[in-house]
Amino acid sequence: MKSDRQGRARGEVAKACMACERFGILPAKPAVDPAGMSTDEADRLCTEHRARVLSGYCLLCGKAEMWASPFSDPSIGCCRTCIFRHHGLNAARRIEVELERDEEEGSGDDGQTPGSWNWN
Repeated sequence: MKSDRQGRARGEVAKACMACERFGILPAKPAVDPAGMSTDEADRLCTEHRARVLSGYCLLCGKAEMWASPFSDPSIGCCRTCIFRHHGLNAARRIEVELERDEEEGSGDDGQTPGSWNWN
């Protein structure tokens, strides 16, 4: 347990990065805002995942542009390859169908990030 001098109150447990928890990345790193006081969802990520998201890339690999998001903030998401790798072909296909439906309905011009719908 951390002492008061190390930045946390006695008995308080730091929250883990929501991406590490969501995708089973071990060891899960602590969130940038371990107390959960920030209203910015990116602060619920560890420093590594947060840096990738703030650069506009996939939070898992940091190499490709974000394609879809499982989080409430649509700017935090994963590329197609990582979604396939972590959730499988069926999940990737469901996302594609939803994205095609969004385009047909004209909802692609509303400023939302592609794939911001809930695909859990």
